Amino acid sequence: MKQVKRYTLTLLLLCIAGATFAQEGSILVGVRGGYNETFGNFSAISLEAQHTFSEHFALEGGFQQNTYERFVAEVRPSYHHKLEFGDLQVEALAHYTTLQSIQTCALGIGVGLTTSHLFATVGYYFRTLQGSSTLLTEPFNLLYEFGVSCLPKLDDWALKIALTNCRNFDLDRHYQPSLYIDGWWYPSEKIGVMLGASYKPTGVFHISSTFYQFYANFGVCYRW
Repeated sequence: MKQVKRYTLTLLLLCIAGATFAQEGSILVGVRGGYNETFGNFSAISLEAQHTFSEHFALEGGFQQNTYERFVAEVRPSYHHKLEFGDLQVEALAHYTTLQSIQTCALGIGVGLTTSHLFATVGYYFRTLQGSSTLLTEPFNLLYEFGVSCLPKLDDWALKIALTNCRNFDLDRHYQPSLYIDGWWYPSEKIGVMLGASYKPTGVFHISSTFYQFYANFGVCYRW
């Protein structure tokens, strides 16, 4: 519990500091509801913040708490470089999860490219899992995300579809990807509404007709 409080406090201080010095930023409060094959029905609440400090540097972080005793905190600093055909990113990842009596820590890095219609990230992360009497180390894990922006020319609407194993708050092994769809609507310049869903099949690389997890997201965003 002390570790959870320490990670939460550190993350909140980073978000507050970022809000003070950021040129652009946003805060998203979200709720999640769904079904997990292991834990059954569940719900969750999350807080995410994103800050752009300059043309090249940005910071994203947040935390989530759900009803089956899972707490997640993440920080993702990134470097951006504009190209003629898109935006090249190098993103670091610091991830912490506590699930009942198991604590998971992960550090990773990825390289991504975003164009008007497509976005992709490929990278690596190192992870340790610690229980009450065991310690497991995973020295190499692949992280990836491949997606499509369906409404790239609209300012008030956004729709994204992607396959990934490293979505915010969900970090899985390379053979456990999820398919998600997120939609955004901005009724005003500063206020936005997000609605999305995620589907994770079961089996090795999900070669199965059944699902392991499904959930829906709803969030309200404020940006400046």
